[in-house]
Amino acid sequence: MISIFQNKKYVALIFFSVLLLDLVIKFYSEVSTLRFITKPFLLLILILFTFFNKHLTYKRNLIYVLVGLILFLFGDIFMLLYKNPLLYSIGVVCFIFGKVFYIFRLVTREEFRLRKLMPYIIFIFIYMVSIFALIYQGLSGIHLYLTIIYFMVALHVVFFSLIRKNSVNRVSYHLVFVGVFFSILSDSLVALQMYYSFNSSFFGLLIMLCYGISQYFFITGFIEEKKLSNE
Repeated sequence: MISIFQNKKYVALIFFSVLLLDLVIKFYSEVSTLRFITKPFLLLILILFTFFNKHLTYKRNLIYVLVGLILFLFGDIFMLLYKNPLLYSIGVVCFIFGKVFYIFRLVTREEFRLRKLMPYIIFIFIYMVSIFALIYQGLSGIHLYLTIIYFMVALHVVFFSLIRKNSVNRVSYHLVFVGVFFSILSDSLVALQMYYSFNSSFFGLLIMLCYGISQYFFITGFIEEKKLSNE
């Protein structure tokens, strides 16, 4: 088993096979109990993938990723119970802290020039504000505050993924940024579905597909990381 989860090709095959199965189940039944197996199993695959490749990362970074994945795992389970407002809110909190631990993993001590990053940051900020403006009328109570916090944390994920450029190898940088892109897309679609009445089976499938892809590329990027200079 260990050798399977140390092999990137095997992990990719298993992960995307399970993701496809989860999408098929979701297509036929949004509330199928089978999704309590397939959806969390995606995160379990990535947890094992990370753990059995721990020789490729620092212990501190390994802990950040594993804690983040475990939080996303619990978040996924609570999200499946989205019809209960309290459990849905707990799921959002798990996702927020999951992203926070990804930020811890992304942080480097290398110097960077904020001026070069400003166009990207401004673009993402405007994009998130635009999404927030669309869903604002549908937000109330704790959902408003959770959404604001979630968007702010997501913006920090983008920022810290950008400043890795001169600190890590190109493969890791690009893999993580693909993860960031699909994460933003998934988050945006969830917000529109929940609070802007964009609700269809296709929309839900697209959200899950983007979410699965984002998690896979985040973890693969972390595992492929090689430092270009000492921190």
